Amino acid sequence: MKKRKQKNSIGKWLLGAAVIILISVFVLNGILKDKKLLNQQSESVEMTIPYLGIRYQMLSQKTALLNNVPQGAYIVEVISGSPADKGGVKENDIITKIDGEKLTEKDGGLAKVVSQKKVGSEVELEIYRNGEKEKIKVELVEE
Repeated sequence: MKKRKQKNSIGKWLLGAAVIILISVFVLNGILKDKKLLNQQSESVEMTIPYLGIRYQMLSQKTALLNNVPQGAYIVEVISGSPADKGGVKENDIITKIDGEKLTEKDGGLAKVVSQKKVGSEVELEIYRNGEKEKIKVELVEE
């Protein structure tokens, strides 16, 4: 009888191994199909990055208070021919809001707000220039 138990044990072990192998094959096959599908989807998706065309420095609340100016994106350079240039943004301007959303360093600043917009969308910039506020509309283009 002991030998018979060993045969059953071996049989159960082989059956268990076969089940594990089959499950592994099905799981691996599913993973490969999912990976192939993901690769096909990633090939067909295009990433577009909205572009404003400026170099800037975010002004912290402390810096803004010390200089008696509003907090926002201080424009260091406007790229010639860029949407910002065409819209009338100038060096030394401070962009305080985009579409009514305040620009703060702690909330990610200008780059974060612009990156959440779509290429081709028109945005309204609130600009602080020479002690006065004005609004400028700019169409974002693809970088």
